[in-house]
Amino acid sequence: MSPVIPRRGLTLSVLVLAAVFASVWRLDLIAAFAEGQDSLGELFGFLQRFAAPDTSPAFLSKVGQGAIETLAISLIGTLLAVLAGVALALPASGAEVALDLQGAEAVSEVDWSKRSLWDARLHGPSNTLWLHADAANDEQMNLWRIDLGKADAAEREPEQLTFADYVYGFGFSEDDSQVAYLARRGQQAPYTTCLRLLDARDPKRQGADQEVVCDSPKLSFTWSQPHFSPDGKQVYFA
Repeated sequence: MSPVIPRRGLTLSVLVLAAVFASVWRLDLIAAFAEGQDSLGELFGFLQRFAAPDTSPAFLSKVGQGAIETLAISLIGTLLAVLAGVALALPASGAEVALDLQGAEAVSEVDWSKRSLWDARLHGPSNTLWLHADAANDEQMNLWRIDLGKADAAEREPEQLTFADYVYGFGFSEDDSQVAYLARRGQQAPYTTCLRLLDARDPKRQGADQEVVCDSPKLSFTWSQPHFSPDGKQVYFA
């Protein structure tokens, strides 16, 4: 495919060639070329003078000044970029704190090598730790909680809150008053999965666990995490 020449560039090229031809014609170089053997040399000499660079001291002084200004702007920009990078890096480097895991307090004495734990979230209002875990490493995932108010780690046994065949995920509302979770019924397909709401402050009370909506031909729940809208009136999934 032949290259496409922009119309503006083509017009400019034609005008430049016309100007050069007019200059040559005005200086009678065409006639001189026809009359003498040295005409070709005169023509090339004229073209060389026509395109010769400006080496006058005034022009070179301006070129030098422009080069110095360009270099100065480049150096200033580089310096500002370095300073900005250092300013952004200092807070992050100052925030690094070495964690002493050996001196950390145990939350519970449960042997998690014999159980599955997929998620753990702190619920501040009740001072409890909510777990997405199973009971015997069988991946029958449900919601559990640990009371962090108990002083002895041996007393902080996980308490099972849901008893579904499988819980896909859960999420707290903005005010921590509710928990939305996806509970599946059935060990083999086809399953039935429902969105349920649980009272996060008192999940064991009667009526604390409510079914909202279940699978339908138009809506099928699967692996996702429920999230509440800021006003707590809607639940979406990710």
